[in-house]
Amino acid sequence: MELYFSSDYDTNSLFLLQVPKDLLNNLEKEEELIIKGTSPTILCTKNKGYELKLLETTNTLLLIKDKEGSSDQKEIILKADHSIEASNTTPRKYYIYNLLKKFCVLKYDINTGENNLSSFKQKYSLKDLFSLCDLPSLQFNHLISETHIFEFDENTSCIFDFSFVIEILGPLLKCLSYNNKHKFNDLNEMFQILLSTDTNLNIVLDKMNKNEKRNLVEYISDINGEEVILNVEKIKLFIAKSLFHSNDGNANFDFKLVNFVQLFNNALSLYLPIELYEQDSKQTNKYLSENTCEDNLYPVYKDFDLRFLIGKCIIYMSKSYNEPLIKWIDKSQLNEKFEERINELYTIKFTWNIKELTLFMEDLEIGNVHDRILRLTRPVQEDNIFDKTKKISELYLRKNPFFNKKI
Repeated sequence: MELYFSSDYDTNSLFLLQVPKDLLNNLEKEEELIIKGTSPTILCTKNKGYELKLLETTNTLLLIKDKEGSSDQKEIILKADHSIEASNTTPRKYYIYNLLKKFCVLKYDINTGENNLSSFKQKYSLKDLFSLCDLPSLQFNHLISETHIFEFDENTSCIFDFSFVIEILGPLLKCLSYNNKHKFNDLNEMFQILLSTDTNLNIVLDKMNKNEKRNLVEYISDINGEEVILNVEKIKLFIAKSLFHSNDGNANFDFKLVNFVQLFNNALSLYLPIELYEQDSKQTNKYLSENTCEDNLYPVYKDFDLRFLIGKCIIYMSKSYNEPLIKWIDKSQLNEKFEERINELYTIKFTWNIKELTLFMEDLEIGNVHDRILRLTRPVQEDNIFDKTKKISELYLRKNPFFNKKI
């Protein structure tokens, strides 16, 4: 075989890329491929990201093709002593959300209607945020929805200050509950009900654009086209977060469980229209009476259905109060490295069950999370705090000295 340098020889636009099989399948299907970032550099398909790394070799790599008109002559179109390796990577899921929490938190003065947009230290469009994050497009769009990031205008993306969200949605839900209405033709119809009762918010709502109003309403509703329908599960999550937030701006407050349930249930009866409240009460009573509640926020807790808080809150026993507490945990504030995350969670409480740990690790998107947790922990059978006749398998951190007292 004879080799010749081709007239197409190109070291600038051609490179060798080693890819895992799943990425090769995407390449063959010609699906979305985007390269972004410099450190690290990430190659993204629609739903998965791969880190690109330079891989040097002592061998010379040749990319060749058949020479036109000859069966035994080849043309070299690239010669290289390195390739680029595409390997699986764990994306920083909440990076852009935390960036906005630091620089771009929007709020209004209820009395004057003025916002703080001019005080933003930095501004980012959605396109900027996509370029800055490690996430592929599908996960990016999901994060935007999950964290209520929105475009104030084409150059500025932001999130609302949650205290301001409470100031608007609290009165709005009270008005809707009083009017016993949960379906609306559009956003204007919903807000007109509020303004007909609470004129204090006239100035603020007049100055807000449609994107802002839509973002607020999506905390508690589903929007299909123009139609707006209250979503009970969203409202319950909003109420729960509001209760924690009202005690501590970072939602780090621990409630006595019995007090939280009482406050939550009172708020639910106040904020839900009668029809929706009765439907939810029937579903709750049916769940509590017909099930063992093994899948509740804490296994066999039967006083209230708290499944909607799974992955958001934990219930644990406090020695200080000698009764169960409930705590809100914001995953966006947790460390994004596995071992550091484990250590951080174990500063919150001494023992975790495998289901809880897995839920508070799922955003890391790492493989074999179950096995990795078990390498760092030791299981012990503990009494269920709500039923002493039952046991629950709890995990202690191996290096935790408290564990040594239990074995």
